[in-house]
Amino acid sequence: MGPKLFSPGGGQTYRLSAFAETFGLHRDARNISLYKRGKFPTGLIPLVHEALTRWGKPVTYVDKRDHSKKIDVPSDEEIETCLSGITLRDYQVAGIKDLFTRSRGVVKAPTGSGKTLLAAGAIKIAVEKRQLRILFLTHLIELLNQTADVIQETTGISPDIIGDGHKTFNLSPVSVGTVQTLHRGLCGLKDKSVPRGKPIKYIVPPDPEFKRFLEGVDFLIVDEAHRGDARMFQEVCDACRNTYYRMGLTATPLMKGDIPDAKLVGITGPLIANITIQDLIDRGLLAQPVVKLIRVKEPSLPKRMKWQAAYTKGIVRNNYRNNLIVEETLALVKAGLQVLVLVTQLDHGDILWKQFARHCRCAYINGKDESEVRQAAIEGVKKGKIQVLISSTILDEGVDMPSIGAVILAGGQKSPIRVYQRIGRGMRPKGDEQNMVFVVDFLDLTQRHLAMHTLERYKLIKSEPGFKIVEDFEPWLKRVA
Repeated sequence: MGPKLFSPGGGQTYRLSAFAETFGLHRDARNISLYKRGKFPTGLIPLVHEALTRWGKPVTYVDKRDHSKKIDVPSDEEIETCLSGITLRDYQVAGIKDLFTRSRGVVKAPTGSGKTLLAAGAIKIAVEKRQLRILFLTHLIELLNQTADVIQETTGISPDIIGDGHKTFNLSPVSVGTVQTLHRGLCGLKDKSVPRGKPIKYIVPPDPEFKRFLEGVDFLIVDEAHRGDARMFQEVCDACRNTYYRMGLTATPLMKGDIPDAKLVGITGPLIANITIQDLIDRGLLAQPVVKLIRVKEPSLPKRMKWQAAYTKGIVRNNYRNNLIVEETLALVKAGLQVLVLVTQLDHGDILWKQFARHCRCAYINGKDESEVRQAAIEGVKKGKIQVLISSTILDEGVDMPSIGAVILAGGQKSPIRVYQRIGRGMRPKGDEQNMVFVVDFLDLTQRHLAMHTLERYKLIKSEPGFKIVEDFEPWLKRVA
């Protein structure tokens, strides 16, 4: 008989009773982090099964989860109408059915596809059918409050809030929490000044209430799940050891490389639904990104310059490039569009804000601002009071800004996830026949590091069927005038 996979706690971690070497964990040091003390994350079970079978070691499972939590797969009609005043779309229905069929997995859902509504539908069914205790896990305060509002409005359930100064447990079957608050409560905040090898000291000690809460979660939803390989997410999700259902939501899954992707699959399960950008554009549910790429050849920087110096001189403090950003942005403002300018470094935002402040109604927000300041700026955009909003990476993900008509990718860099997320900020449908968002990116050819990052962004934009590259915005702007 082959090895047994079993789960003493019924949740995140499975044990492998024998033959760890069968799938190479003794030889490949890169994979050791996924197999510790005879355990590995449950989402990897299909991969482990495949590897063991390939090595001639048949495997059996002992599933010790509490199957009283299992929900019979609802009908399409039941799912479509489960939310108050909303009929869910066919792909949202399919995503919910996939979850309750497989119990775990990642739903790939582009920005603007309604993934929060998909989650709300699953939440409503889980509470009504089995009174499951649900945690919706996010990483931004803006998403914390936005998600809680959507859940309350659509399901009639008022969630507990864990984050942004709130810590409410077990008053509601549904909780929305930030990973930062939950991790601090679970693990405490260690005093990093204590030398390694010395007894641990805590600035904030672990709170047992957080551990009990996480162990009581039956259904875990991980928003922006592409971040699931990060240590905070891993440790919080590991503590949810009695969950029956796990769902990841993200527009950009499995784009980080083998090990980070395996860590994501470990906490959520594999990809179970794929909603494409092109399909949603064809339906009119997303705005068509029209992308203009502007060459930057000044100043010419030394080839052997280190990356950070090249980024500072070629992007952050490149007056020629920053003037192009201002020029392109003001042309779009003149055409009647509200513009989101996205930077990566805070200094870059400061430089651009000083330039824009002389020409238009603008605001600049970053992670150092209080949540009230950031929310006020977002509201200012929604109400048309702000023409140009400059933001650091805090707006890369999740925040709804349907009034944005143009996005300036001022920050450069090469991350495919960041490119998708940033363009997605402007892809909410515009409610007119010419359903478009204008995107400006820069071909940074001033130095080899910057050129390599530019090439990565260009290949991604060109390969996405939903993106349209153009030489000039003018003919396209006439369509939305």
